[in-house]
Amino acid sequence: MKKILLLFVSVVMFAFVSIGQKDYKSFNWNGKIIDSNKDISLKSTTILYCDSFVVYERDSSANELLISYGVSVFDSLLLEQNFKAYELISNVMQVSDSIDYTYNQDGLLILKVDYYNSGSGLVPSSKDSFVYDANGFKVEYYYFYYDEGNGSWENTVKKTYSYDSNGLLTEVISYNWVSSQWNENSKVNYTYNTNGDMIEEIQSFFDTVWVYGNRKEWIYDNNDLLVEYIRYYWDGTNSTWIEYQSTNYTYDGNDFLILEETYNYDTIPFSKKEYYNDVNGKPLQIIEYDYDNTTLSWEKYYKDVYAYDSEGNIINMKYYEWDNSINAWILEEKLDIFYDITTYPNPTVVVPMVFDGAVEDGFFTGKMDTVKIYGIDSLIYDYKYIFYYKLYDQSQSNTLLANSNFIKVYPNPFINVLNVSSDKQVNGVLEIISIDGRLLMTKNINNKKSTIVIPGLKSGIYLVNIKDEYGKIIYKGKFIKK
Repeated sequence: MKKILLLFVSVVMFAFVSIGQKDYKSFNWNGKIIDSNKDISLKSTTILYCDSFVVYERDSSANELLISYGVSVFDSLLLEQNFKAYELISNVMQVSDSIDYTYNQDGLLILKVDYYNSGSGLVPSSKDSFVYDANGFKVEYYYFYYDEGNGSWENTVKKTYSYDSNGLLTEVISYNWVSSQWNENSKVNYTYNTNGDMIEEIQSFFDTVWVYGNRKEWIYDNNDLLVEYIRYYWDGTNSTWIEYQSTNYTYDGNDFLILEETYNYDTIPFSKKEYYNDVNGKPLQIIEYDYDNTTLSWEKYYKDVYAYDSEGNIINMKYYEWDNSINAWILEEKLDIFYDITTYPNPTVVVPMVFDGAVEDGFFTGKMDTVKIYGIDSLIYDYKYIFYYKLYDQSQSNTLLANSNFIKVYPNPFINVLNVSSDKQVNGVLEIISIDGRLLMTKNINNKKSTIVIPGLKSGIYLVNIKDEYGKIIYKGKFIKK
């Protein structure tokens, strides 16, 4: 099991399945806790939240064995309070890891505490703390580890965040806790173009003074498509940036990406990817090549093949490696994904935070019902994931979190449009913010009634702020994106 399994396990959760261990014994588990979470009789609404999933493994006799499962607890505003991972420990299903989440009155995550099973119960392992400014932007982050010997939390890492007048992140400074104080360690500075696209990132390190380390540069065309990504390192001797790698991007007439080519030191070929897309721009095949400096030619390396359903959800992924000895592609792994599209058509889905990476990558849509992962034997799956959902009672959602009696924002949930109405003129800005304090976009408001188009957001919970022309927040709300 290589690419697909590692990808799926890493984005679904934090290494729950012990890959390679095939000696699990059968465990008698009736499944009532998990099965009770999927009430297929409820069809009156479309807001769901995934509160549990299970993982099965096939043994050498093709028996299906439960090896782990995860359960999340959400509050009435669909904020996740706790996640627990269970796995077989000494042939008994036990909690292996747990995460507690705490939020402020605006629904922003302020504390995340991780626990692990020490053999005698759950004990703390680490915690993350977040601080926000009055606009809801993350300005400080702290990471602590738990010293079991002393029974205390120990400072480890601190980060501070700065933003420009448009709310774009411009600087992150990292500190380490040394000799009972915070010491500057590194920083990253960001620059943007007028479209808000990042065009430069500079990383520096502190050694009595700030010293340049690495630099990244992004170049866009007139259609705001990324056409080149360049990496540099700092030559301190000559006080100059040295380009060491660049990637060029090519698009077809529909602005779909069809080619990535990476070069070392601007001219030496290194790797490339070819994209073969459907009419909607979704990749059907991605073929990766490495450059052979001996033969001075491109050599096939990997191939990914995708299939989709009518809604554009991935239903099959296949991973191949090129075998030079027989001059052919060899299927190494595949993944089948099944969706429940009849019980809850077109649902809005909120998923546990352990799925965040998969959601951001566009891999996990939140409508998955079952995932099967196969090894070289493509007829019998090695692992199976089953996801369970609960119906959300929309009447519990209270969107107004601040004094905003004269402003209404609707609908909630929304798809791609929010309407803003007021009994008096509003001149200001509407902000969309993630629950961890990242400003995702801003839209100007200049009327009593405004229709705001908000494209490109993944399904989930978002915070909406409205500021007046003086920068004062006059509305705060929590909204669900379908």
